Amino acid sequence: VVRKATGAELVIAGYGADAAFSDCKVDGVRILGWQDDLTPLYKGARVFVVPTRYAAGIPYEAHEAASFGIPLVVSNLIGEQLGWQQGRECLVAGPPIAFADACCRLYRDESLWQSLRSNALLRVSNDLNDEVFGKAVASVINNISLKGEPQWATLER
Repeated sequence: VVRKATGAELVIAGYGADAAFSDCKVDGVRILGWQDDLTPLYKGARVFVVPTRYAAGIPYEAHEAASFGIPLVVSNLIGEQLGWQQGRECLVAGPPIAFADACCRLYRDESLWQSLRSNALLRVSNDLNDEVFGKAVASVINNISLKGEPQWATLER
């Protein structure tokens, strides 16, 4: 659907991608597997998709792509993990057809693309700068208790 509507190529990179998609021989899909440096891929990307249905932790790949200025289309789960506003900082979609439609919309709509890009860059800068990140980690460490007694920590540069 996306390829037909936009002419875009889907590039899948990452650990295990080549093994997981070894049978995928579809026009417009390129499987790269592990890459030492994703910078060239980020520089050539227009839309970054995170269709994850099962995950835990911080959606690092979404933050990294957004930090390179690539607007995101993410699954409901990743949208919840990010806590970003749908339609303001990313597009969130569930079922495959809705996900494909969101990708096509973002790919073609320059105004939406620019808006999501700017807002996501600002969000990454605000949420993940050294000071905010350090305080968050220190807070987690300070709230860990061992045998009922609070522990403390400081993070210094």
